[in-house]
Amino acid sequence: MKYRSSFIICFLWQTLVWTTTALVNHHQVGSQSIFHPQGRAGDSAIHAKIIVPANEDERIISAPTSRREVLQGAVTAALLSTPIALSPGPAIAAAEQRCDPEDVRCQQDGTLAGEAPTGQPIPKVTNKITHVVQMIIDVGERREEAGFIRFGLYGEDCPQSTKQMLLFLTRGISSMDEETLRNSIGLEYGPVSLTESGSVPTIYSGKAVDFGVSSQAKAYAKSRGVRTAGANFVPQDRPAAISEGSTRPHNVAGLISIPYKGIGYGGISSGVSPIDEAYESAFTITADATPAFDGKRRVIGQVIDDPSMQFLSRLASLPVQKGKGSGLLPGTLAGPPLLKVRVREIGVQKVGKQDKKDSGKKKKK
Repeated sequence: MKYRSSFIICFLWQTLVWTTTALVNHHQVGSQSIFHPQGRAGDSAIHAKIIVPANEDERIISAPTSRREVLQGAVTAALLSTPIALSPGPAIAAAEQRCDPEDVRCQQDGTLAGEAPTGQPIPKVTNKITHVVQMIIDVGERREEAGFIRFGLYGEDCPQSTKQMLLFLTRGISSMDEETLRNSIGLEYGPVSLTESGSVPTIYSGKAVDFGVSSQAKAYAKSRGVRTAGANFVPQDRPAAISEGSTRPHNVAGLISIPYKGIGYGGISSGVSPIDEAYESAFTITADATPAFDGKRRVIGQVIDDPSMQFLSRLASLPVQKGKGSGLLPGTLAGPPLLKVRVREIGVQKVGKQDKKDSGKKKKK
């Protein structure tokens, strides 16, 4: 037992000497060593020699130190020199875990969307649907993600708004005086349609998604395959205001809503934006209850199936550019989506009359 203890002490002492020598070789101040041990490993005491850096008066301090104190000092130094892994704070950790905004799966809250986003329930049908619309929508610069939204229009309860909406979704709205244009020379113009450069200009995070044409001039130039529309281009003015009541309140997700005066009277400036941008916020689909829209907008239709509600929820969760949204929903984060969201294709189908079924009378035997 005695020999074993002596062996352990000698081993620890030799290890200390090797470690100290290595530290001496790596810790330099200018051209002078900070620490240099004197004596042999077998001495009962050693003398520590500390040389003060060159910018001070050089002093040598020698102090006999016991082997036990040296060992304790070495252990303490080792503990102090052990690197400690610092865990980041909650804010830093959250920032590091946020997804890339350019990833089409990234959501406004910084998480990645699942393969099957959960949408809210389909709105209860309260009005007769006369037309069904399907929009195919691309997300991302290279169309990395795509989906569709199907919705119905209440053609019987809001006929004027439905007619205007159908024009905007198909051949386009033209509000110019044909006689005036006929007498004009060199003017360039075209109807405003969501099929030409239709996009999502604004997203109200978790609340609503806007659809429209951000710039008539850019849409016209793109349709003609030119860089700019030119100085002779004349944008369409707002159409005549529509006087119809809303069919239902904005109390659920999946409702089709237009400005109270009709398409062309929405947008960031509430109807006073430049004519070129008058159709930027043509209509909105609610992604949640939005009572702030009541009295300012009218409901003219609704989403009709679960896959559409799921994709609507996905669009409403896309990251947006902060500080560039409108004030239609105070307190809601709103702005243009960081990723391009474009309307690729639109299909419209009129709901026909159902065939009359048999009266159900039993035949006499």
